[in-house]
Amino acid sequence: MKKFLIFGIPLFFLLFSCSTTGDLTAFYEPYLSPADIPSSSRLGEGKPQIYASNDIENDVLAFRSDNYYRVMGLCSFTGPKWDEDDLREGIEDLCEDTDSKIAIYGRSYHSTQTSTSSYTSSQSHYNSFTKTYNTTTTSTPITHTYDRYYYKIYTLAPYTKKEIANWHLGLGVRDLTPEERKELKRNTGAFVAIVYNKFPAFYENMTYGDVIIKINGTTVNDASSFLKIERELQNGDSVQLTYLKDGAEKNITLTAQ
Repeated sequence: MKKFLIFGIPLFFLLFSCSTTGDLTAFYEPYLSPADIPSSSRLGEGKPQIYASNDIENDVLAFRSDNYYRVMGLCSFTGPKWDEDDLREGIEDLCEDTDSKIAIYGRSYHSTQTSTSSYTSSQSHYNSFTKTYNTTTTSTPITHTYDRYYYKIYTLAPYTKKEIANWHLGLGVRDLTPEERKELKRNTGAFVAIVYNKFPAFYENMTYGDVIIKINGTTVNDASSFLKIERELQNGDSVQLTYLKDGAEKNITLTAQ
């Protein structure tokens, strides 16, 4: 199992030892524990699928929407430009450690660093008069320049058919952050974090960033109050949804499925 040496390293390590003294899990922030999801959604003894991305946030959002996956966690760090095969091997280890079936990763230039080391040389000269050796030591500074990169690795796990069957509207929501409450000038609402493809909300063009404020005339205080109402819906129920899109209030009717 190959491990990684991540930042804060001496230059000679960077140049000669980028291999076996670190662990990507040290930079991993779990959103969910494997124990929180069904066993069939975990990697188990399988092989993870790993995808590279040039636009990771949008690609993760699209993957979740189209393929019905949940985010298990995020690994982010700054480091050298790893060989692609070594990087993928490290990500595979991360998936195994976190029991995640999918990983999507992105790498972008962060900064250029300069460090200085010294080359020390010694020369001995024989003094025939004193019959002794005299040693002269010389220290020569050497400047090294190298690039740093910013890495983001999302791990994901699929929803089961049983879980998907409970999605009547196809919306994944979360609570508003303090910054969002300040921007919206309101304390209540459920932030739309994902709109799942082929569900009623998708076809009504709801998108990431919409804020649900009422459902069937009942005020939505937060994510849990929205989910409580949605769980009580039955297939075919008509749902009146009031939400904010780019600050403007909109009303739509959805048919639960």
